Amino acid sequence: MTENSLVNEKSILSNYPDVLNVEQVREILGIGRNLAYQLLLTKQISAKKLGHNWIIAKSNLIKFILSEDNNARNGNV
Repeated sequence: MTENSLVNEKSILSNYPDVLNVEQVREILGIGRNLAYQLLLTKQISAKKLGHNWIIAKSNLIKFILSEDNNARNGNV
């Protein structure tokens, strides 16, 4: 991951808060509800569960997006 690519990803997500919810993650990734929860439950996206709600640090989502071994990119979750 280069510094430029990280800056680019941060710029694209600048309209989002530093801590995201599942709905925002779905919107950013363009995925459905089931896949979003599957990514969280399998810890492919690092997140915390508070009560009934998941919280996802934007930096963790960026790491997931930029990861080279991102199985979801290939349709394998």
